[in-house]
Amino acid sequence: MASSAATAEQIPAVQDFWVRANDASLAGKTITLPPTDQAGVRYIVPRTLCFLTDTEFSEDRFIHALQAAVAGCMAELPFLAGRVVPESEGSPRIKVEFGDNPGAELRIKRLPHYNARELDAAHWPIHKLSFMDLVLVHRGMGHVNYTWAVQANILTGGVILMIHINHTCSDGTTNGLIQDCFVHHMSRSLNGQPSTLTGKFPPESQDRSLVYGTQPARPIELWQDWQHVKNARVPKPEPLTLTGWFLPAEKMAKLRTLPSDKSSTTRLSTAHTLAAVLWRTFTRARRLPADELTTMISPVQVRGKVQPPLHPNYCGNALAYGRAKVSVKELLARPLSDTVLHIDRSCKWWTPEAVREMWGSIENVADVTTIKPNMFRDFGTDFEVSNLMNMPFYKLDWGRGLCVRCIRFPNLTLCDGWVNVLPRYPDGGLEIVLHATRTTLANLVRDPEFTSNFQYRMCGDLSIEPLIRDAGVQVAPPRARL
Repeated sequence: MASSAATAEQIPAVQDFWVRANDASLAGKTITLPPTDQAGVRYIVPRTLCFLTDTEFSEDRFIHALQAAVAGCMAELPFLAGRVVPESEGSPRIKVEFGDNPGAELRIKRLPHYNARELDAAHWPIHKLSFMDLVLVHRGMGHVNYTWAVQANILTGGVILMIHINHTCSDGTTNGLIQDCFVHHMSRSLNGQPSTLTGKFPPESQDRSLVYGTQPARPIELWQDWQHVKNARVPKPEPLTLTGWFLPAEKMAKLRTLPSDKSSTTRLSTAHTLAAVLWRTFTRARRLPADELTTMISPVQVRGKVQPPLHPNYCGNALAYGRAKVSVKELLARPLSDTVLHIDRSCKWWTPEAVREMWGSIENVADVTTIKPNMFRDFGTDFEVSNLMNMPFYKLDWGRGLCVRCIRFPNLTLCDGWVNVLPRYPDGGLEIVLHATRTTLANLVRDPEFTSNFQYRMCGDLSIEPLIRDAGVQVAPPRARL
């Protein structure tokens, strides 16, 4: 299954395995990528999964289980054994190509100077999770690269598992499906159970030819908020920050029952309510002019929206973006429930016909690298929320010896106006990871609406912590030891 550089005399700090795909017939084949992949987000996403280990943990058994999990995922999802490459030399379009030896990389890295119990007590703070330590940096993070790979970092008393997925051919839903498949195979191996398939991925779930556009389709620049890159506004950059915050379950429950008017109470969508609160407080912290327009950008999963529908477990990019646009003055003045409904309408705007036509418009663009959604997010007016709150991260059986504690992203400060909502904890609380300029963050931590709901938990750079603590924000208490 795999080859290793380990020696009998000494276990090295790093062990590299090439896990071969079971299907040798993949060699030399290609997968054509549809418009949703061509115009998708082009980079590698390293998801950080944090665990404590108990007395049942066996390093040898764990490494064997990782190999079984990587092999099992490729058996069910063959595209994971490929590589994203240009369709031809110099082409802006891309495809998945299988080499002579299809497979995926698994790296084992021993980091005994990381103490998992201490990290856990501090909620696995981002500033202590070194990108250079934990990530497959030697492979690069650009999209012309592998489709996925795994690095398992073995700590003192714990594990940080990095699942690297090429966002070019996998959206957030697909990332979750890959994670679930990985857990299935790893846990069965760790628990001493025979290998079985998940049964979640019939052929139609991997048929990318079903993601096609309809014609005639309007030119891409006529769609709301799309533009040619050459016409993009060049923002004035500012120092960026990365912080983590906790929303207790009782605060979220209170937000969901806000009255829509004086005579009735509406049970509001959890995801859209949270997005509305963050959009309003973040926009206020940006100190934008009252007549400026701001847009709430909401990823919309369209597997069941198109006709014919895609398989619920379709593996690829199947997203559109709701865009709720309003003036700053109106956003800050109107009831929160009205903003929630505005976000909801922007997501429901995507009809089956609109989705297919959008894909047709992308198909008609000769060079997809010259277009992009016109999101004035970084250093601008717009705001985006990526939501993982319903991912069953804490409900999964990860296998003997592993106690799952949290999900993180490595310490990379790359953007502004973007929030990741992490999977809901068993007690109903939520964590968010907030990307903002330093100026916006300084205003946000003094915003009563924000600080009355969110507790400060961590940051990517300790130099900004005095700015946060001096504002008198609530600080999440240390985590109870297991």
